[in-house]
Amino acid sequence: MEKPGDKVELSPTALDPQHGWAHRSDVPCEGRTGSEERCCGRPPSRDEGAGSVTPPGSASRGTKKLTNKATLWYVPLSLKNVDKVLEVPPVVYSRQEQEEEGRKRYEAQKLERMETKWRNGDIVQPVLNPGWEVASPCLTCHVPLLCAGVTMKLMDEVAGIVAARHCKTNIVTASVDAINFHDKIRKGYVITISGRMTFTSNKSMEIEVLVDADPVVDNSQKRYRAASAFFTYVSLSQEGKSLPVPQLVPETEDEKKRFEEGKGRYLQMKAKRQGRPEPQP
Repeated sequence: MEKPGDKVELSPTALDPQHGWAHRSDVPCEGRTGSEERCCGRPPSRDEGAGSVTPPGSASRGTKKLTNKATLWYVPLSLKNVDKVLEVPPVVYSRQEQEEEGRKRYEAQKLERMETKWRNGDIVQPVLNPGWEVASPCLTCHVPLLCAGVTMKLMDEVAGIVAARHCKTNIVTASVDAINFHDKIRKGYVITISGRMTFTSNKSMEIEVLVDADPVVDNSQKRYRAASAFFTYVSLSQEGKSLPVPQLVPETEDEKKRFEEGKGRYLQMKAKRQGRPEPQP
């Protein structure tokens, strides 16, 4: 039985501008998803759902269906100065409702980013099996910044390890809450990615993942929180059927508070999927 205080950490990940290679030997493949191709071949998608798992011999094999859906927010930066945020050219909407719906999502996301940055302080808990990785410059964008997709992949790996350790079964990403990128990660910075389980329902697990960046050689800047997100995982049998999840047992007041917050997010998402009004906190 895993407790909320347990944490998985990949620490550190260095964006090394001097080396043209990357090596990783610490992340186990077994138990990651149940597909060797996903473990050792292509990386899992960022919003990979449990519904996308098709057991061998299933009648749905070969049929086309929606597996992933997400809304992405981007910020334009100057090519000459990556610290300068540019204005976005106006968009012509096909209907007025489209603009209003987008603005509502924007305001909700903006509020959530502010609340998340305020509440997810440093994790002071035991470190479990830290891993080391040296990344090549190919992981950066056309500007000297770490690609968001690379960060998302590492976050998903950490969340997957937390889920697999808790269930001891095959696991798969069911959904990803908003991934908030609070600040940029520059080439050469060392990043630490930490994960902890915050909530369990009967058949799902919520895992909070935090990304901290350390300039290392720049004494003028301290370590800072670069990104955070909540991942939801489900446990699967060998046949691809969902299994009950071992229940998390919060002990400290902070753990109990995070558990209740996770329960609130779970109920809101459940109500949204079922088309019911979201429960008010």
